[in-house]
Amino acid sequence: MSERKVTIKIFRFNPDIDYARRYENYELPWREGLLLIQALQYIRDNLDNSFAFRDYCCGYAWCMSCLMMVNGKGSQACLKF
Repeated sequence: MSERKVTIKIFRFNPDIDYARRYENYELPWREGLLLIQALQYIRDNLDNSFAFRDYCCGYAWCMSCLMMVNGKGSQACLKF
């Protein structure tokens, strides 16, 4: 059986080097219970070391420091997909 994968589409723009905003797709292994922040860490550590985000989370879904826009809504990255 092949490994399950998930594709994450991320909005990217660096005004120092990019001419226009763009989306990039990243494919990574799926596992039950995967947190969004873990997926972002995987992308940075294994697929694209230029990817930057606020890599902090209290682990209790309380502090809101991992809040980001997901599918047009404010979401906590420390919660499951």
